[in-house]
Amino acid sequence: MIIPSKVGDKVHHEPLEPGQVKINVDEVLDGYRRWTVPFPLSDGTDRLGELMGNYLRWHASLVELCEKDITPSKPPQKKANTKVSSAMSDNGREPLLADIYLQRLGKQCNLLYNVLMAQPPDDYEFDVAFSEFNYEGILKVNLVDILEVLKKEWVNISILKIFCMVHWVLLIIQISGPTVYVVDSLNPIGAPKLEIKTALDTALRHYWMHQNKNKRGTRFHWVKIESPKQPDGNQCGYYVMRSMVNIINEYHTSINLPSVLSPGPAQYEDNQIDEVREMFAEFMRRII
Repeated sequence: MIIPSKVGDKVHHEPLEPGQVKINVDEVLDGYRRWTVPFPLSDGTDRLGELMGNYLRWHASLVELCEKDITPSKPPQKKANTKVSSAMSDNGREPLLADIYLQRLGKQCNLLYNVLMAQPPDDYEFDVAFSEFNYEGILKVNLVDILEVLKKEWVNISILKIFCMVHWVLLIIQISGPTVYVVDSLNPIGAPKLEIKTALDTALRHYWMHQNKNKRGTRFHWVKIESPKQPDGNQCGYYVMRSMVNIINEYHTSINLPSVLSPGPAQYEDNQIDEVREMFAEFMRRII
C-alpha cells in the first residue's frame, strides 16, 4: 500500500529523497518472501517476508497504480541463461538479488549472475585460478563482494588480493619521471596525503638504485591529477577503474598525464560507470 508522502518525510528516521515513496507492506505473495528490499530497516532486516506491517521507503519508478488485480498467478520462474530471474535455481540456491537489481543489469552482469546462481548453494567463497600480469596463483573471491558490484554498491577488493578499509586511490608510477601521479576521486584537488607514501618512496628509491647501479637513489615527485569527483562515498572503486580504462585506452603513450587528464569532466556519467561494471563481470565470469 502506498502512503501519501512528500520529499523529506521520515520513514524510520530516514528522510524520503526525490524519486522515493512511502509504502506499507500489507501482503507478501508466496515466492516473494525472501526478496531483499532496496532500503532495509536500520537493524539490517531486508527480507520482504520479515517486513509485514512495516513502513518502507521504495523507488517511485517501481510503483504502478492500477484498479484491476495484478496479482500474478504464480511466482516468476527461471528463464533462459541469457536472462535473470529472482526464483530459486535448479540446484536449490536462493535468489542472490531482488528484481530491483536484476532489471538493471547489463548483458555481462546478467551472465555473471547466472554463473553465481549455478554454484552449489553453500558456496560463498570461490577458489579461482588466476594468471594475469605475471601473477599466477589461487585467489579466494568472496560472493558478497561480487554481489555488491552487481548492485552498484561499494567495490571490495578480494579479487585483487589487496584490502582497503576505507577508500580507493589510483597511483600511476612513471619511473622515467621519476613521478608518482595520484588520482583521488574523493579529494581531487590539493596535495596528496597518503599513508602509503613513505613506504612507497623507500621502495621506489631502492628500485632506482638497483636499476642504476652507479647512481644514488632518487626521490620521486608526487603529483595529484585533478580528476572527476565521485558523487557519494561509495563510488571510489568505480572511479578508479574508470580512470584506469581511460588511461589504457586513450592516454597510455602520454608522458604528461596531467595535461591530458585535467581538468576532465566534473563527474563520470552513469553509462561510463556501468561500462566498467560490465568489464568486471566479464572478467569474473572467465575465472569463476
